Amino acid sequence: MTSILTNTAAMAALQTLRTVNSGLEQTQQQVSSGLRIGKAADNAAYWSIATTMRSDRSAVSAVSDAIGLGQAKADTAYSGLNAVSDILSQFKEKLVAATETSVDKDKIQQELDQYKQQILGIAQSSSFNGQNWLSTDVDDIYDVSANSDTVASSFVRSANGTVSVNSANMHLSETSLFNSTGGGILQKDGRDAGSIGGLRYLTSWQNGSEIETGWNPYNERQGTKASFDFTFSGPLTFNDPSKQISFDVTVDADNPADGIDPPYAAGKTTAVTIDRSTIDAVNASWNGVISTYTQYQQVLNYALSQANTGAAATTYVDLNNQPIINRVGIYTQQDRSTGLTGSYVEVSNFASNVGTGGLGNASDYGSRGSALTLNFTPFQDYKDGDDPDGITISFNFSINGAAPKTYSFNRTCPSSNDLRLFGLWKNGVSGSVCGLI
Repeated sequence: MTSILTNTAAMAALQTLRTVNSGLEQTQQQVSSGLRIGKAADNAAYWSIATTMRSDRSAVSAVSDAIGLGQAKADTAYSGLNAVSDILSQFKEKLVAATETSVDKDKIQQELDQYKQQILGIAQSSSFNGQNWLSTDVDDIYDVSANSDTVASSFVRSANGTVSVNSANMHLSETSLFNSTGGGILQKDGRDAGSIGGLRYLTSWQNGSEIETGWNPYNERQGTKASFDFTFSGPLTFNDPSKQISFDVTVDADNPADGIDPPYAAGKTTAVTIDRSTIDAVNASWNGVISTYTQYQQVLNYALSQANTGAAATTYVDLNNQPIINRVGIYTQQDRSTGLTGSYVEVSNFASNVGTGGLGNASDYGSRGSALTLNFTPFQDYKDGDDPDGITISFNFSINGAAPKTYSFNRTCPSSNDLRLFGLWKNGVSGSVCGLI
């Protein structure tokens, strides 16, 4: 018969040896790799975390290199700006010295020219890795989408596992000293909208001993009221009810010579009568007698007002503010209640059985103060830094001395009705031409 002898002690020793060998192999792998968790089988959760961290470490290293490059660009620009600032301080000192009458201004100008060349040289040489923030080549330095440069700033992993690289925006309009198309800090600002389509105009003025030129902030045309005058002759006596003066007054008729298109408004015509009751209404103590030119002016003014003619009577003073004796005038008030816009006054169909007092048929045209013509020129509304709406242009608009209203527009455009009001918008054109009118 066959029997199997089991050596329990030997089997236990063998199992222990196998466990030791397995642990030794794992320890050797950890020592050689430097990783306690080398594969998913070691610990799936820890292995996943470790794999993500290894990936992030590589990304952070790349971002760190990118940040270093960005810092190098910023440091180069900063050093250049510091050097330029020092030269500008010397430039300012020379300008102050040039105000002294005893110095040689030609020599100072030569030094200033040298300073300008130094500044230009510093700006052009402040370049790192082919990029220059002080001397740029941007088509539109004022356009935020065109003048920006970015540098990496950080690496971020969000809570949901999404990774991203943050960057910092640098607008070259804030650092560029010289730009190839203009608009650098040390160049003329090219965003001036000029005449703004004729809303303003160039003018010159005296500033001490210098003549300066700039944009006049006011664009206005004041019209002259239609008026005529006559020399008073009197007295005029209204001693019974049959005595009277009658005439027609016409105001605000259009003048064809103003260049306006027909049809021409005929104006507003009103009949006026002056009799004893009119005199007594002004001053009963006169006993129906108009003795002076000031009394005649008062009577005329009262009669014109009572009839709602839109005209009035006045007297005059000379340049020394002294009254001009016996001079009386009739002028239009350009009564807007008529709905008419002309400037005209006329006395017609004059009739009197007490004498004229100097008044008779007469007329006069004034100027249409509301006819302000703009010499339109195209202009551009540039973007302004981080504001995509561009520079806001605003102005006040007033008619006939009324309180001014404020209007404004930018690249987003107002309504076409507003633009038609001040003559910059043609036929209700839509926002397709915003920014360039």
